[in-house]
Amino acid sequence: MFTANWLVGATTIITLPSLVVGLAVVALTVVDGVAFLRLKTRGELRADLQADGYRALGAYLVLIVLTLAYIAVAVPDLRSALVSPLVVALVVLTLVLAGVYAVATSRDWYYVAFVAAAGLVFSLVSIVAGLMYPTIDPAVGLTVDAAIVSTVPLNLMSIGAGLLLPLIFIYFGVLYSAFSGPIDVEESY
Repeated sequence: MFTANWLVGATTIITLPSLVVGLAVVALTVVDGVAFLRLKTRGELRADLQADGYRALGAYLVLIVLTLAYIAVAVPDLRSALVSPLVVALVVLTLVLAGVYAVATSRDWYYVAFVAAAGLVFSLVSIVAGLMYPTIDPAVGLTVDAAIVSTVPLNLMSIGAGLLLPLIFIYFGVLYSAFSGPIDVEESY
């Protein structure tokens, strides 16, 4: 909700775009959760989750369309950003990932559905970033150029990220390989 208000430059806490985007994020979280649970379960529960994933995906897409329509109508500063090649490409990518998720779910390609669901999260974040660039805070008009930090802290952060990110990827690779595959009845409580 905060990000939606930030995007449209609203100064109040509860607005129409904040509610719609908040619900969209909840729907997207359900899509991701269903994709993960379909990886980890078997039998009847796995089959029951399929319909929940489809409903959540449909709700997410409808809510995102409503958000983009609201921006096109009510936020004149972002209208040009809506038709920028980057944002249009990211919206198309979102639709492609949603299609991949739906097809993979129907064919029981669990890993493909999981990757597509994760891609939907990254595409949403990228759409918001694409809409906001070059403005960082629309309420006060702060741009990227005005908010740039000097090169020394940026270089130090880049070095730190270069050292830590490989360790994080290795950690999650080991973690997910240790807990890969569906859960058996013997492994549950």
